Amino acid sequence: MSVYTATSIQTFVGYLDLTGQSRTVNFGPLTRQMKDSTTMADGGYSCVLPGLINGEMSLNGYNDWTADVLDDELSVAQLGSQYPVTVAPNTSGTATAGDPCWLSRGVVSTLSPLGAGTIGEVAGLDLSLPYDTVITRGQVAHPKAARTSDGNGTALTLTGPTAAQKLYAALHVTAYSGFTNVVFKIQSDDGAGFGSATDRITFATVTARTSEWASVAGSFSSETHHRITWDVTGSGSVTFYAAVGVL
Repeated sequence: MSVYTATSIQTFVGYLDLTGQSRTVNFGPLTRQMKDSTTMADGGYSCVLPGLINGEMSLNGYNDWTADVLDDELSVAQLGSQYPVTVAPNTSGTATAGDPCWLSRGVVSTLSPLGAGTIGEVAGLDLSLPYDTVITRGQVAHPKAARTSDGNGTALTLTGPTAAQKLYAALHVTAYSGFTNVVFKIQSDDGAGFGSATDRITFATVTARTSEWASVAGSFSSETHHRITWDVTGSGSVTFYAAVGVL
């Protein structure tokens, strides 16, 4: 991927795929506070030390009042609620495992459910979620797709965390029907064939549309590949999107 015109930025908040409602998406700005540390020994120059990192995801787009789509899923009652957030730039609209993305977890702080409520104008939506945890550049582990049986995701070339890092993952289950339950895991291995796969993250058992932000501490930097797996019970269909990253 190189410089391109933004026509398909995939955006997930919780179990909602907001790509089709988004007009403008920002994963940032990301900033690090600079705290003054000037002393008499600094020769008349100010000095700073790096402090806390912060940022937010913001979205401007169009609302939808159809049941179970957007407005009744993300509305006034959800102000202050936490959700995993994944934003992935895309040149074609067709995501591929391994595509770059950004992932974090945010808290809904601002919601304008009816912007531009003017005759003749499309009803708007404004949303912002300041992050309440780490902000990670990662990879798409599973593009949004429906699955009806057990499976393994694509092996991603992704080195595991050192002792000072963690593996992070965001799971967005956007549709669910029929199954008794589904168990999702993130596995690692030292080869793309996953001949000695190790479970690193096991998400909470899924029984409906849901989302989860999860992490696990290192050290397993000898592991060079990661993937998502899903184990279904019963008959049905589950549609999901997942992302992983190390920081």
